[in-house]
Amino acid sequence: MPDEVSTKGHVGMKPLVRAAGGIVSRASDDGRREVLIVYRARHEDWTFPKGKRRRDEEDEACARREVEEETGLQCMLGRELPSTTYNTRSGRPKVVRYWAMRVIGGSVSPGDEVDDIRWVTLRAAGNLLTYTRDRSLLASFLRLTRGPNAGRGGDRGRPTRPARGRGRRPRAA
Repeated sequence: MPDEVSTKGHVGMKPLVRAAGGIVSRASDDGRREVLIVYRARHEDWTFPKGKRRRDEEDEACARREVEEETGLQCMLGRELPSTTYNTRSGRPKVVRYWAMRVIGGSVSPGDEVDDIRWVTLRAAGNLLTYTRDRSLLASFLRLTRGPNAGRGGDRGRPTRPARGRGRRPRAA
């Protein structure tokens, strides 16, 4: 069971947001490993598909549902990846559980909260992802899921850190 952040008994603490999602991967036509990332204009970010857990919903079911709602893809869960913990923009603590995922059905189609979806190489993902926590998650994904397609084509199985400002859409003035 992943580490949990508890806010019970702490006066003035905002309630914990629990969420789940996944890193969906595939081999491209040229044999390179690709991952799916989503762009949310509302947040001005590139990230992995994820979302809030419903009451009485298991984390695994939440991860599958959210990935399908955001991307149109039905996925099978693979290995569990490290969770991320951070505070939302409103200051609420949030824990997101992630799984490696493989597509088993559906077709790529952005959901209501997603404006763009891209299959990208591992290198491109490292450059496009907005948050450091997502780049760290990508690195963990690579360490934990090395397979026959990992590291092919110039990716060498290692994500790269983006140069400052590269890969992010500019903030509106």
